[in-house]
Amino acid sequence: MAHIHDLYGGGRAGPLDPDAAFTEMEAAADEWTDAEAAAALLEETKHVLLAQLMSGQDGSISSREMHAKATSSYDLHVRGMVEARRKANRAKARLQNMKARQEARRTAEVSARVAIS
Repeated sequence: MAHIHDLYGGGRAGPLDPDAAFTEMEAAADEWTDAEAAAALLEETKHVLLAQLMSGQDGSISSREMHAKATSSYDLHVRGMVEARRKANRAKARLQNMKARQEARRTAEVSARVAIS
């Protein structure tokens, strides 16, 4: 896969390869949707895990919830959930940055053509 700086000229003047840029953006979009799905799955199953951890305990609901949230499995799940969300946010930012860079490059190319004419 081509690197983003190769696709967009790395800040240097030069033509944009639209096919390569599209392929790179499509790959970034796939990365984001996969990361988003992974984060959403962990977020949705947080309450399922909490219910499972609470189900085998005696006491009030608040007491069972407190003990369930203190388990290492719940802690691990929450840490994994936060990390998955971080990865999804980073993948989304990468895609947005690629779009912004492509638009800036397109604008620069149009300005260069206008200056020549």
